[in-house]
Amino acid sequence: MVSIIIKKAAFNPLVKTYLLLYVFGVLFITIIGIPLAIIWILGVGQWWCKHFYEKLECVLSEKHLRLRMGILVQVDKTIPLENIQDMTFYEGPSAAAQTPSSASRRQSRRCWVPRK
Repeated sequence: MVSIIIKKAAFNPLVKTYLLLYVFGVLFITIIGIPLAIIWILGVGQWWCKHFYEKLECVLSEKHLRLRMGILVQVDKTIPLENIQDMTFYEGPSAAAQTPSSASRRQSRRCWVPRK
């Protein structure tokens, strides 16, 4: 039985740039990683970020929420809508460093799914 797709998420293309610079920064701060950081920023990282962005997918159907991501190791999560009670979306690269309580006051949008 095929469920009807209600909404397909569109991700901001700046995710590619964020991933590229984040991995570059992590590689650059280590002594061993500096040569790898140069290789990463000149080509390998751009290729990887482009393909990761193309594989990033989030689909809401009438029965579940499906998240897919990854290149070498693909992660596919299907969450039934009955199990979702509360969702919080953290926005921006600084949200990863924030605790959930402080982020929810500053930059989050909350979405409640009514229970049947």
